[in-house]
Amino acid sequence: MLLDHSEVAKSTADSHDQFQRDQAEIRDRMSLLLKREPDSPETLKLASLVSQQTMKAAMTGGDMTAYIAAAKERVEYSRKYLQAESNDSLKPVAATWLAHSQQVLATGLLSTNEPQAAEAVLQEAVTQLSVYSSSEPSRTLVFELSQVHLTAARVQEALGQPGPAILHYAEALSRLVRLVQDYPDDVTYRSPMALALIRSAALSHAQGNTSVAVEQLSTADYQVREILKLVPDDAEALAMQQAIPRFRTQIEESAAKPENVETSLPMTQP
Repeated sequence: MLLDHSEVAKSTADSHDQFQRDQAEIRDRMSLLLKREPDSPETLKLASLVSQQTMKAAMTGGDMTAYIAAAKERVEYSRKYLQAESNDSLKPVAATWLAHSQQVLATGLLSTNEPQAAEAVLQEAVTQLSVYSSSEPSRTLVFELSQVHLTAARVQEALGQPGPAILHYAEALSRLVRLVQDYPDDVTYRSPMALALIRSAALSHAQGNTSVAVEQLSTADYQVREILKLVPDDAEALAMQQAIPRFRTQIEESAAKPENVETSLPMTQP
């Protein structure tokens, strides 16, 4: 016999309550472990993972205040993890871990309309990763730095600063181009590259740089086609494949009418 709506709702609520109880027990155990091993890199990294689970629980419950609080806690544990790591060869890994936590926090702050706070968090992430990207950084670090710049670009857009946003897109793209060249069969890097090109094209066009915008769209179109060769049913790439021609037409039409240079972005945020 099929469950009715009330039974499904009760089952979902019971599962959520059990999840919350499990999370509370895990956090209690984590607190005890932190008291015993407060300076252990492994323990601090584990603590940041527990905070990540708390974030998921808060998101499931629709509690953004709790989500942001847990995201900040995750950043603090990640920062302590980096500070506690004494092995120089592992410090870039810890720095990447911290930057990812900061990038996630900044995304949450942006969604709660706190772009200034997000900007400060991302500035620290860029500074931290730059320290470890001067020699031969891992592709994980390079990719994380590109994602930090992409989020920073979105923050600058929210602050009404198209110039700095374009610069952040350029920083992200310079790293994504390198990753795509080194790992051409990995769509992990092509998708954010195409999205960054589309959003940067919108800003370039809005500032009157139509030729730059058209060139960026052409490059984005090429990346999308390459993605679909590798993964023909990639939903994000298929959406971009539909959006790019419409956006190009919009640019061509508005180029003939300079007074109508405002262009709405054709894609959702990456």
